[in-house]
Amino acid sequence: MKKIIIPFIILFIVFSCTKEGTINKQFIALDNTKSGVNFSNNIIENDTLNYFSFPYLYLGAGVSVGDINNDGLSDIYFTGNLTPNKLYLNKGNLQFEDITEKAGITGDNRWYSGTTMADVNNDGFLDIYLSVSGKFNTTANQLFINNGDNTFTEKAAEYGIADESISIQSTFFDYDKDGLLDLFVANYPNVLVSMGNQYYKNKMDLNPHADSGHLYENNGNGTFSDVTKKSGVQNFGLTLGLVASDFNNDGYQDLYLSNDFNVPDYLYQNNGDGTFTEISKKAVKHTSMFGMGVDINDFNNDGLADILQVDMTPSDFKRSKTNMASMSPETFYESVALGFNHQYMQNSLQLNNGISNYNTPVFSELSRFSNMSNTDWSWGALFADFDNDGWKDVFISNGVKRDVNNNDVNAKYKSENFFGENKNKDFRLMPSTPIGNFAFANNKNLSFSNVSKEWGLDTPGFSNGFAYADLDLDGDLDLVINNLDTPATIYENKNSKTSNYLRIQLQGIKNNPFALGAKVIINETRTKQSQELTLTRGYQSSVETILHFGLGESKEKNQIKVIWPNGKIQLVKDAHPNQLLKIKYDSLNVREETFVKKSRDFVNISTKITPLFNHTEDIYNDFVNEPLLPHRYSQLGAKIAVGDINLDGLEDFFIGNAKGSSGAMYIQNNNGEFTLQTGPWEQDLEYEDTGVLLFDADKDKDLDLYVVNGGNHSNTKQDYYQDRLYINTSSGL
Repeated sequence: MKKIIIPFIILFIVFSCTKEGTINKQFIALDNTKSGVNFSNNIIENDTLNYFSFPYLYLGAGVSVGDINNDGLSDIYFTGNLTPNKLYLNKGNLQFEDITEKAGITGDNRWYSGTTMADVNNDGFLDIYLSVSGKFNTTANQLFINNGDNTFTEKAAEYGIADESISIQSTFFDYDKDGLLDLFVANYPNVLVSMGNQYYKNKMDLNPHADSGHLYENNGNGTFSDVTKKSGVQNFGLTLGLVASDFNNDGYQDLYLSNDFNVPDYLYQNNGDGTFTEISKKAVKHTSMFGMGVDINDFNNDGLADILQVDMTPSDFKRSKTNMASMSPETFYESVALGFNHQYMQNSLQLNNGISNYNTPVFSELSRFSNMSNTDWSWGALFADFDNDGWKDVFISNGVKRDVNNNDVNAKYKSENFFGENKNKDFRLMPSTPIGNFAFANNKNLSFSNVSKEWGLDTPGFSNGFAYADLDLDGDLDLVINNLDTPATIYENKNSKTSNYLRIQLQGIKNNPFALGAKVIINETRTKQSQELTLTRGYQSSVETILHFGLGESKEKNQIKVIWPNGKIQLVKDAHPNQLLKIKYDSLNVREETFVKKSRDFVNISTKITPLFNHTEDIYNDFVNEPLLPHRYSQLGAKIAVGDINLDGLEDFFIGNAKGSSGAMYIQNNNGEFTLQTGPWEQDLEYEDTGVLLFDADKDKDLDLYVVNGGNHSNTKQDYYQDRLYINTSSGL
């Protein structure tokens, strides 16, 4: 009996381990020897080429996914820094053929970074545009035109877009709505790193054309013209992330540029007249400090474009202490004083709340609420519905080849410099720590759950650019990742058997066959979802031209609304799930999209307050004595209390002030105007008003005023924090 039971137990254990190790994982990494994809972006480190001689050595490269031969299968193109680029033709069943050499798209000895696909010459075939950086060879970008026979011809100079600045990534979009795809090139000049606010402010003030991103207008004759300056987008930048999207739903695509180090991000709002206005500080209250890759999509299904930007703060305690410096309050407020936005060392998830009276989007940053604030040295992020439940999830690529911010190594070099030793810095002293990528499942309530391990996407490594596509046509999104010093990874998504989906492929007008810039809204009156077709996303990469919608358990027919790039609307009714639906622009069945400006529920009546109240903050730095505070406790005002002070049936209000300034009581008249009421609080200037309340303290049927004394000032008298009570009498408070 024992001889029978023991083998059975062993078999059960083996089966259980196998099931947990592979079957339960949503993503399975393909064996590159079987898939045929053996690309690896290998770099060389030596005494000549290392972090200290070229600090941008570890930025990695990108990947583009798209159907280059129109056979219905998405193909893959990788860029390499010191490695030849590779083009893999999808043969079906997750098998790929390396056709790089015969396609003529290997490239040369340039340091290639970003890659994006678009039909630049409007012939119905995807072309490939390559961004070039580095410091050793030519930095001219390249455009490989698809000949329609699996070969390509390089024509960037002929088209006028062989941009010679240090480029990271580019995007094609029709910014002037003339039906032609224009081009924006995001640049990152080879400047010194970690140089402080004033250095970058000087660079921004000098603002040379070569150090800015560049906008090229499509002339419609096979050439482009540089319109950077006249369009209003010439600004010094260290741009690592770039996406074109319509933030304010006015039908014109805007631009978001994620900038590294102290340089603030740029949100270029399209004015609709060929120019842009930079509105980042109006729209976004704070951003990431070391802005890396970025994606824009509607993650909460409200029809508005949200932003996810990644930074480089570790998620675990040990790495955060060994690899990151503390934020300096002095440096932080110096940057604000110089006109930069508020920038924090964390990821930023910007929720689009809607459009203001000034036609600008208004965002709230909630990365900490969403559980996605810290994901280590992250390069890029993508929104996509990986589990087909109808809500967009998130994937973040991770890992830098060496811990260049390792505090122990940097302290050693600082010590050597202090004692006057002139030793060459050895890059090998910096640890090399592979980090796992992150996957977050959308909880449908503005928060996300870390499912990296459960989904099988937490393998440690150094992952840079990545893209998604349904490579095997099974109805779910697979992942392609360009890794540093290890072979590229293709993750097969195994979700399609459990959920429904709808994939939509648009066929646009002649000059924009793939309909870049179009929006698709499904089930507007039911479980609404929306997407905008823009290919450059994440980090140095571009995604397929098909829009993928998860439908969860629903097998109902779907109602589809297409807003074409020219603003025309086309409706498709009763589309069955679990199919690739091709929608062709039909001039006989489209109508004009009308943008109706919604009436506002609130009207600004501040002019009816006389005199207008001004909150004056006193100067006090809490962090001098308490550097570990999460925020300033000396700035918790101003507070407002509303009530009928004089029993005339109209609501009046009291508003507190900071130390050194008086609070104010305003009495309302029958015309809805407010006038200042004097009172004893005007003598109590030395207090910080952090709470106010109107209530009947003495039970005489009128409202008295209670004011909380707060703040965080040191060296105050013993009774400084004693609150104040002002009694309402017949002669006033």
